[in-house]
Amino acid sequence: NRCSMTDKNLFSRLYIKVVLRYKERWEGEAMPMGNTPNQSYDFLILLKSGFFDIKKLAEDNSSLRVGEYFNSLSDFMYHFPSIISSLDKLALSKGDVKDLLVLSHAKKLLTDIGCFFLIPNITYILANYENNPQKIASLVAKLYDDVSNLSNIIIQASKKINYAINIPQVIGISKKSNSALYKSLSIPKILEQLKNEEANRKLCILAIDNSITMLNMITSCLDDIYKVYTVKDPRKLTDKLKKITPDLFLIHYDMPYITGIKLIPVIRSFDEHKDTPIIFLTSPRSSFNIAAAMKLGVCDHVVTPLNNEVLLASIKKYIVKKTFFE
Repeated sequence: NRCSMTDKNLFSRLYIKVVLRYKERWEGEAMPMGNTPNQSYDFLILLKSGFFDIKKLAEDNSSLRVGEYFNSLSDFMYHFPSIISSLDKLALSKGDVKDLLVLSHAKKLLTDIGCFFLIPNITYILANYENNPQKIASLVAKLYDDVSNLSNIIIQASKKINYAINIPQVIGISKKSNSALYKSLSIPKILEQLKNEEANRKLCILAIDNSITMLNMITSCLDDIYKVYTVKDPRKLTDKLKKITPDLFLIHYDMPYITGIKLIPVIRSFDEHKDTPIIFLTSPRSSFNIAAAMKLGVCDHVVTPLNNEVLLASIKKYIVKKTFFE
Protein backbone atom coordinates (compact mmCIF):
# COMPACT_ATOMS: atom_id res chain seq x y z
CA ASN A 1 0.00 0.00 0.00
CA ARG A 2 2.97 2.30 0.53
CA CYS A 3 4.20 1.86 -3.06
CA SER A 4 3.82 4.80 -5.43
CA MET A 5 1.69 4.50 -8.57
CA THR A 6 4.90 4.43 -10.67
CA ASP A 7 6.23 1.53 -8.61
CA LYS A 8 2.95 -0.35 -8.97
CA ASN A 9 2.94 0.10 -12.78
CA LEU A 10 6.55 -1.05 -12.95
CA PHE A 11 5.75 -4.10 -10.83
CA SER A 12 2.71 -4.86 -13.01
CA ARG A 13 4.78 -4.82 -16.21
CA LEU A 14 7.47 -6.98 -14.60
CA TYR A 15 4.83 -9.42 -13.37
CA ILE A 16 3.34 -9.78 -16.87
CA LYS A 17 6.76 -10.45 -18.40
CA VAL A 18 7.56 -13.12 -15.79
CA VAL A 19 4.22 -14.83 -16.31
CA LEU A 20 4.61 -14.89 -20.10
CA ARG A 21 8.15 -16.20 -19.74
CA TYR A 22 6.91 -19.19 -17.77
CA LYS A 23 3.50 -19.49 -19.41
CA GLU A 24 3.92 -23.23 -20.10
CA ARG A 25 3.64 -23.93 -16.37
CA TRP A 26 0.46 -21.88 -16.04
CA GLU A 27 -1.54 -22.74 -19.13
CA GLY A 28 -3.38 -25.57 -17.39
CA GLU A 29 -4.89 -23.03 -15.02
CA ALA A 30 -5.29 -20.24 -17.55
CA MET A 31 -7.29 -22.24 -20.09
CA PRO A 32 -9.54 -25.27 -19.68
CA MET A 33 -8.19 -28.34 -21.39
CA GLY A 34 -10.14 -31.42 -22.38
CA ASN A 35 -11.12 -33.80 -25.15
CA THR A 36 -12.24 -32.19 -28.42
CA PRO A 37 -14.84 -33.64 -30.82
CA ASN A 38 -13.65 -36.19 -33.37
CA GLN A 39 -14.63 -33.87 -36.24
CA SER A 40 -13.81 -33.83 -39.95
CA TYR A 41 -13.56 -30.71 -42.10
CA ASP A 42 -13.79 -29.77 -45.77
CA PHE A 43 -10.37 -28.83 -47.12
CA LEU A 44 -11.58 -26.72 -50.05
CA ILE A 45 -13.62 -24.45 -47.79
CA LEU A 46 -10.56 -23.87 -45.65
CA LEU A 47 -8.34 -23.23 -48.67
CA LYS A 48 -10.81 -20.88 -50.37
CA SER A 49 -11.24 -18.78 -47.24
CA GLY A 50 -7.68 -17.46 -47.42
CA PHE A 51 -7.36 -17.72 -43.62
CA PHE A 52 -5.43 -21.00 -43.52
CA ASP A 53 -1.99 -21.50 -45.05
CA ILE A 54 -2.24 -25.29 -45.06
CA LYS A 55 0.38 -25.47 -47.80
CA LYS A 56 2.99 -23.87 -45.54
CA LEU A 57 2.08 -26.26 -42.74
CA ALA A 58 2.61 -29.16 -45.15
CA GLU A 59 5.96 -27.74 -46.27
CA ASP A 60 7.11 -27.37 -42.66
CA ASN A 61 5.92 -30.86 -41.69
CA SER A 62 5.82 -33.34 -44.57
CA SER A 63 4.54 -36.11 -42.28
CA LEU A 64 1.53 -34.11 -41.05
CA ARG A 65 -1.62 -36.24 -41.19
CA VAL A 66 -5.15 -35.08 -41.85
CA GLY A 67 -6.28 -36.37 -38.46
CA GLU A 68 -3.61 -34.35 -36.66
CA TYR A 69 -4.64 -31.17 -38.43
CA PHE A 70 -8.32 -31.79 -37.75
CA ASN A 71 -7.50 -32.25 -34.07
CA SER A 72 -5.77 -28.86 -34.09
CA LEU A 73 -8.88 -27.25 -35.63
CA SER A 74 -11.08 -28.88 -33.01
CA ASP A 75 -8.69 -27.80 -30.26
CA PHE A 76 -8.94 -24.20 -31.43
CA MET A 77 -12.76 -24.38 -31.46
CA TYR A 78 -12.76 -25.90 -27.98
CA HIS A 79 -10.85 -22.89 -26.64
CA PHE A 80 -12.64 -20.35 -28.84
CA PRO A 81 -15.09 -19.12 -26.14
CA SER A 82 -12.32 -18.30 -23.67
CA ILE A 83 -10.23 -16.66 -26.42
CA ILE A 84 -13.10 -14.39 -27.45
CA SER A 85 -13.90 -13.57 -23.84
CA SER A 86 -10.31 -12.55 -23.14
CA LEU A 87 -10.07 -10.49 -26.33
CA ASP A 88 -13.23 -8.68 -25.35
CA LYS A 89 -11.76 -7.73 -21.97
CA LEU A 90 -8.40 -6.76 -23.46
CA ALA A 91 -10.12 -4.52 -26.03
CA LEU A 92 -11.84 -2.69 -23.19
CA SER A 93 -8.57 -2.41 -21.24
CA LYS A 94 -10.07 -4.63 -18.55
CA GLY A 95 -7.82 -7.62 -19.17
CA ASP A 96 -5.40 -9.11 -16.69
CA VAL A 97 -2.51 -11.58 -16.70
CA LYS A 98 -4.84 -14.52 -17.20
CA ASP A 99 -6.23 -12.95 -20.38
CA LEU A 100 -2.72 -12.44 -21.71
CA LEU A 101 -2.03 -16.11 -21.01
CA VAL A 102 -5.13 -17.02 -22.98
CA LEU A 103 -3.92 -14.87 -25.87
CA SER A 104 -0.48 -16.44 -25.67
CA HIS A 105 -2.01 -19.91 -25.90
CA ALA A 106 -4.26 -18.74 -28.75
CA LYS A 107 -1.09 -17.78 -30.63
CA LYS A 108 0.06 -21.40 -30.50
CA LEU A 109 -3.35 -22.73 -31.51
CA LEU A 110 -3.50 -20.38 -34.50
CA THR A 111 0.00 -21.38 -35.56
CA ASP A 112 -1.00 -25.06 -35.41
CA ILE A 113 -3.90 -24.50 -37.83
CA GLY A 114 -1.89 -22.32 -40.22
CA CYS A 115 -3.33 -18.86 -39.46
CA PHE A 116 0.10 -17.26 -39.64
CA PHE A 117 -1.16 -13.84 -40.72
CA LEU A 118 -2.60 -13.25 -37.23
CA ILE A 119 0.62 -14.04 -35.37
CA PRO A 120 2.48 -10.69 -35.80
CA ASN A 121 -0.35 -8.70 -34.21
CA ILE A 122 -0.65 -11.13 -31.31
CA THR A 123 3.10 -10.94 -30.74
CA TYR A 124 2.94 -7.15 -30.72
CA ILE A 125 -0.01 -7.09 -28.31
CA LEU A 126 1.73 -9.43 -25.86
CA ALA A 127 4.96 -7.43 -25.96
CA ASN A 128 3.37 -3.97 -25.70
CA TYR A 129 0.14 -4.39 -23.78
CA GLU A 130 1.13 -1.81 -21.17
CA ASN A 131 2.30 0.67 -23.83
CA ASN A 132 0.27 2.67 -26.37
CA PRO A 133 -3.21 1.58 -25.13
CA GLN A 134 -5.00 3.17 -28.08
CA LYS A 135 -3.07 1.17 -30.67
CA ILE A 136 -3.34 -2.04 -28.61
CA ALA A 137 -7.12 -1.60 -28.30
CA SER A 138 -7.39 -1.18 -32.09
CA LEU A 139 -5.28 -4.29 -32.76
CA VAL A 140 -7.25 -6.35 -30.26
CA ALA A 141 -10.55 -5.25 -31.80
CA LYS A 142 -9.31 -6.27 -35.26
CA LEU A 143 -8.08 -9.59 -33.85
CA TYR A 144 -11.48 -10.16 -32.25
CA ASP A 145 -13.18 -9.79 -35.65
CA ASP A 146 -10.64 -12.01 -37.42
CA VAL A 147 -10.92 -14.79 -34.83
CA SER A 148 -14.73 -14.61 -34.98
CA ASN A 149 -14.67 -14.90 -38.79
CA LEU A 150 -12.19 -17.73 -38.50
CA SER A 151 -14.51 -19.71 -36.23
CA ASN A 152 -17.39 -19.23 -38.67
CA ILE A 153 -15.31 -20.67 -41.51
CA ILE A 154 -14.34 -23.69 -39.40
CA ILE A 155 -17.98 -24.27 -38.48
CA GLN A 156 -18.94 -24.08 -42.16
CA ALA A 157 -16.17 -26.53 -43.08
CA SER A 158 -17.37 -28.95 -40.41
CA LYS A 159 -20.89 -29.02 -41.86
CA LYS A 160 -20.00 -29.54 -45.51
CA ILE A 161 -17.73 -32.50 -46.21
CA ASN A 162 -17.72 -34.11 -49.65
CA TYR A 163 -15.01 -36.72 -49.92
CA ALA A 164 -15.88 -37.63 -53.52
CA ILE A 165 -15.43 -34.07 -54.83
CA ASN A 166 -12.50 -32.93 -52.74
CA ILE A 167 -10.45 -36.11 -52.57
CA PRO A 168 -10.61 -38.22 -55.76
CA GLN A 169 -11.00 -41.97 -55.58
CA VAL A 170 -7.49 -42.49 -56.96
CA ILE A 171 -6.15 -41.97 -53.46
CA GLY A 172 -8.75 -44.20 -51.88
CA ILE A 173 -11.49 -41.81 -50.84
CA SER A 174 -15.06 -42.20 -52.03
CA LYS A 175 -18.52 -41.54 -50.68
CA LYS A 176 -18.47 -44.94 -48.98
CA SER A 177 -15.08 -44.42 -47.34
CA ASN A 178 -15.02 -43.82 -43.62
CA SER A 179 -13.35 -40.85 -42.00
CA ALA A 180 -10.61 -43.01 -40.45
CA LEU A 181 -9.09 -43.60 -43.90
CA TYR A 182 -9.43 -39.93 -44.75
CA LYS A 183 -7.67 -38.86 -41.56
CA SER A 184 -4.80 -41.32 -42.04
CA LEU A 185 -3.65 -39.63 -45.26
CA SER A 186 -0.81 -37.13 -45.27
CA ILE A 187 -1.77 -33.51 -45.94
CA PRO A 188 1.01 -32.99 -48.55
CA LYS A 189 -0.42 -35.93 -50.52
CA ILE A 190 -3.95 -34.55 -50.40
CA LEU A 191 -2.85 -31.05 -51.40
CA GLU A 192 -0.88 -32.44 -54.34
CA GLN A 193 -3.89 -34.44 -55.47
CA LEU A 194 -6.17 -31.43 -55.14
CA LYS A 195 -3.72 -29.39 -57.18
CA ASN A 196 -3.67 -32.01 -59.94
CA GLU A 197 -7.45 -32.33 -59.87
CA GLU A 198 -7.84 -28.59 -60.15
CA ALA A 199 -5.42 -28.37 -63.09
CA ASN A 200 -7.31 -31.05 -65.01
CA ARG A 201 -10.91 -30.22 -64.14
CA LYS A 202 -13.36 -28.73 -66.59
CA LEU A 203 -14.34 -25.12 -66.07
CA CYS A 204 -17.71 -24.94 -64.33
CA ILE A 205 -20.73 -22.96 -65.56
CA LEU A 206 -24.00 -22.46 -63.70
CA ALA A 207 -27.00 -21.74 -65.95
CA ILE A 208 -30.10 -20.22 -64.34
CA ASP A 209 -33.32 -20.18 -66.35
CA ASN A 210 -36.94 -20.99 -65.58
CA SER A 211 -37.26 -22.78 -68.95
CA ILE A 212 -36.16 -26.41 -68.88
CA THR A 213 -35.98 -26.31 -72.68
CA MET A 214 -33.48 -23.45 -72.57
CA LEU A 215 -31.43 -25.21 -69.90
CA ASN A 216 -31.29 -28.35 -72.04
CA MET A 217 -30.14 -26.30 -75.04
CA ILE A 218 -27.39 -24.65 -72.98
CA THR A 219 -26.23 -27.99 -71.60
CA SER A 220 -26.19 -29.55 -75.09
CA CYS A 221 -24.13 -26.64 -76.44
CA LEU A 222 -21.57 -26.52 -73.64
CA ASP A 223 -21.34 -29.99 -72.14
CA ASP A 224 -18.43 -31.21 -74.28
CA ILE A 225 -16.22 -28.33 -73.13
CA TYR A 226 -17.51 -27.27 -69.71
CA LYS A 227 -19.05 -28.81 -66.63
CA VAL A 228 -22.59 -27.43 -66.70
CA TYR A 229 -24.90 -27.13 -63.69
CA THR A 230 -28.44 -25.82 -63.94
CA VAL A 231 -30.97 -24.12 -61.69
CA LYS A 232 -34.60 -23.89 -62.85
CA ASP A 233 -35.94 -22.04 -59.81
CA PRO A 234 -33.84 -18.91 -59.13
CA ARG A 235 -35.03 -18.93 -55.53
CA LYS A 236 -32.83 -21.99 -54.98
CA LEU A 237 -29.62 -20.30 -56.15
CA THR A 238 -28.22 -19.75 -52.64
CA ASP A 239 -28.55 -23.43 -51.76
CA LYS A 240 -26.83 -24.37 -55.03
CA LEU A 241 -23.90 -22.03 -54.38
CA LYS A 242 -23.29 -23.71 -51.04
CA LYS A 243 -22.55 -26.91 -52.95
CA ILE A 244 -20.63 -25.79 -56.05
CA THR A 245 -18.27 -22.97 -57.10
CA PRO A 246 -18.99 -21.91 -60.70
CA ASP A 247 -16.37 -20.18 -62.82
CA LEU A 248 -19.09 -18.31 -64.74
CA PHE A 249 -22.84 -17.66 -64.51
CA LEU A 250 -25.36 -17.72 -67.37
CA ILE A 251 -28.56 -16.04 -66.18
CA HIS A 252 -31.83 -15.42 -68.01
CA TYR A 253 -32.76 -11.79 -67.52
CA ASP A 254 -36.56 -12.26 -67.42
CA MET A 255 -37.70 -14.89 -64.92
CA PRO A 256 -40.67 -15.19 -62.58
CA TYR A 257 -40.18 -14.84 -58.83
CA ILE A 258 -36.73 -13.22 -59.13
CA THR A 259 -35.30 -11.35 -62.13
CA GLY A 260 -31.73 -11.79 -63.27
CA ILE A 261 -30.80 -8.35 -61.96
CA LYS A 262 -31.93 -9.26 -58.46
CA LEU A 263 -29.75 -12.37 -58.49
CA ILE A 264 -26.54 -10.35 -58.81
CA PRO A 265 -26.41 -9.25 -55.13
CA VAL A 266 -27.09 -12.85 -54.11
CA ILE A 267 -24.11 -14.04 -56.14
CA ARG A 268 -21.82 -11.24 -54.97
CA SER A 269 -22.66 -11.98 -51.33
CA PHE A 270 -20.42 -15.04 -51.63
CA ASP A 271 -16.77 -14.09 -51.14
CA GLU A 272 -15.62 -16.47 -53.88
CA HIS A 273 -17.97 -14.76 -56.38
CA LYS A 274 -17.09 -11.10 -55.85
CA ASP A 275 -15.79 -10.96 -59.43
CA THR A 276 -17.06 -14.18 -61.07
CA PRO A 277 -18.18 -13.37 -64.66
CA ILE A 278 -21.93 -13.08 -65.26
CA ILE A 279 -23.49 -13.28 -68.72
CA PHE A 280 -27.18 -12.48 -69.21
CA LEU A 281 -29.45 -14.22 -71.68
CA THR A 282 -31.99 -11.75 -73.06
CA SER A 283 -34.86 -11.87 -75.53
CA PRO A 284 -35.12 -9.36 -78.40
CA ARG A 285 -38.17 -7.75 -76.79
CA SER A 286 -36.68 -7.64 -73.30
CA SER A 287 -36.50 -4.41 -71.33
CA PHE A 288 -32.85 -5.24 -70.61
CA ASN A 289 -30.76 -2.19 -69.75
CA ILE A 290 -27.17 -2.91 -70.76
CA ALA A 291 -25.63 0.09 -68.97
CA ALA A 292 -27.41 -0.66 -65.69
CA ALA A 293 -26.41 -4.31 -65.85
CA MET A 294 -22.77 -3.46 -66.53
CA LYS A 295 -22.68 -1.22 -63.45
CA LEU A 296 -23.82 -4.18 -61.38
CA GLY A 297 -21.03 -6.38 -62.72
CA VAL A 298 -22.54 -8.12 -65.74
CA CYS A 299 -19.79 -8.56 -68.33
CA ASP A 300 -21.89 -9.43 -71.43
CA HIS A 301 -25.30 -10.44 -72.72
CA VAL A 302 -26.36 -12.91 -75.40
CA VAL A 303 -29.67 -12.53 -77.24
CA THR A 304 -31.97 -15.53 -77.62
CA PRO A 305 -32.74 -17.65 -79.59
CA LEU A 306 -29.27 -18.91 -78.83
CA ASN A 307 -26.55 -18.97 -81.44
CA ASN A 308 -24.08 -21.59 -80.20
CA GLU A 309 -21.05 -19.88 -81.71
CA VAL A 310 -21.95 -16.50 -80.19
CA LEU A 311 -22.56 -18.05 -76.78
CA LEU A 312 -19.30 -20.02 -76.85
CA ALA A 313 -17.33 -16.95 -77.96
CA SER A 314 -18.73 -14.86 -75.11
CA ILE A 315 -18.00 -17.53 -72.51
CA LYS A 316 -14.47 -18.09 -73.81
CA LYS A 317 -13.79 -14.35 -73.62
CA TYR A 318 -14.72 -13.97 -69.96
CA ILE A 319 -14.44 -17.27 -68.14
CA VAL A 320 -11.49 -17.71 -65.78
CA LYS A 321 -10.75 -20.83 -63.77
CA LYS A 322 -10.89 -20.31 -60.02
CA THR A 323 -7.64 -21.55 -58.53
CA PHE A 324 -6.59 -22.12 -54.94
CA PHE A 325 -3.01 -23.18 -55.64
CA GLU A 326 -0.12 -21.12 -56.97
